[in-house]
Amino acid sequence: MNSHDFSHFPNYLQEAWETRFFGVRLDNSARYTFGRDGFTLQLQHSFGGQPGDFKAGATDAVSVSYSGSAISAGVVAQRSNDAANRHADVLGAGAKYVIGSVSMYGLYVHSRRDAGFTVGTTAGSPLANTSMLSNSNTVAGPNTQTASRRDSFVDVGVNYYVTPALSAGVSLMFDNAAGVAGGQSGKIKTLVALVDYHLSKRTDVYAEFDRNVLNGASVTDPNNPVGGFGGRANQTGATLGLRTVF
Repeated sequence: MNSHDFSHFPNYLQEAWETRFFGVRLDNSARYTFGRDGFTLQLQHSFGGQPGDFKAGATDAVSVSYSGSAISAGVVAQRSNDAANRHADVLGAGAKYVIGSVSMYGLYVHSRRDAGFTVGTTAGSPLANTSMLSNSNTVAGPNTQTASRRDSFVDVGVNYYVTPALSAGVSLMFDNAAGVAGGQSGKIKTLVALVDYHLSKRTDVYAEFDRNVLNGASVTDPNNPVGGFGGRANQTGATLGLRTVF
């Protein structure tokens, strides 16, 4: 519900890192879905998992989407709470347009996390938002963040279906982060290319190439959605893989 993977990239952090703004998964969730004439409304509540506190760790989200023969689009809003009633708010909007064998897509996400926002763990604290990004630590150490964190993320890409089973695509991603550590800002730039061949409806083989470049405070940011590169400003990866969708 919370994000749309128009590109069907493998689940690698270096190329699917925008999902961490929303949370890779939200445990203990209840969802209501209503659809009509191509439009779909979804409401979701993820229970925090902390006994005696209904709100701590809980996440609420709402999305509205439309799916047609050529155009698909959707918007989503989400709020997550931590144990101290600090918030992580996320807004997202995306669209896909299909012309024959070519699919073009775009996605925008704005994320804001309060200073000190801390996600749950598996050791008794709120559980529903364990896979989200925190905003407590900075490069200076634990519990040193004093500013809210804002990320503005853009993803544009294109997929070309050579045959119904074989596709090739490329995606460009950009994140502008403010409040990384005090008044510092940083940037993340990502290029991903993917060739994908479907053996069946559930199973495919793929080859991918990714290039990530960090600028400014993002080089040493412990809350980077793309992760850290050991103090380096860039990283290049390539993968061959086989996957089955359950």
